Amino acid sequence: MEEKKRAGRLAVDGEGIYVLGMVLKRPRAKEPAFEAKCLIVVNRAGDDAARYRVGTGLELVPGAPVSELRAGDDLPVLLLMDGTPISGSLTVVPADGRTAYVKAEPDRPAPVPIRKSGKYLITAEVGGRACSLVFGVRGAEGREKR
Repeated sequence: MEEKKRAGRLAVDGEGIYVLGMVLKRPRAKEPAFEAKCLIVVNRAGDDAARYRVGTGLELVPGAPVSELRAGDDLPVLLLMDGTPISGSLTVVPADGRTAYVKAEPDRPAPVPIRKSGKYLITAEVGGRACSLVFGVRGAEGREKR
């Protein structure tokens, strides 16, 4: 299985919002099977949720700056196909907590519950395509829990 493993490194050299994406597609398939996105915000003063959207493929897009999230918040998350909001069920998996299931509609983002600090994984599957979003929530002390 090691021969199919892929690894990489990312060096962030300045402030801003970095959207790191990955697409898995079978060689003869017309569409990707899986699309992943990770948000990295360096210096939350410039965090702007409008910059999270890529606009292509299946994607999960937070409707509020992730750097400002705290325990007890609900994060609105849109499910998009090529930039257009669609309906779908989202699975929310906190690193150290209980899995939640929420629904997104074209006119209403899914309310993702933020119950504690730490890393969050959100996934969705629509028409045989799947996508994910990973982000971290800082603790009350201002540092992300590891």
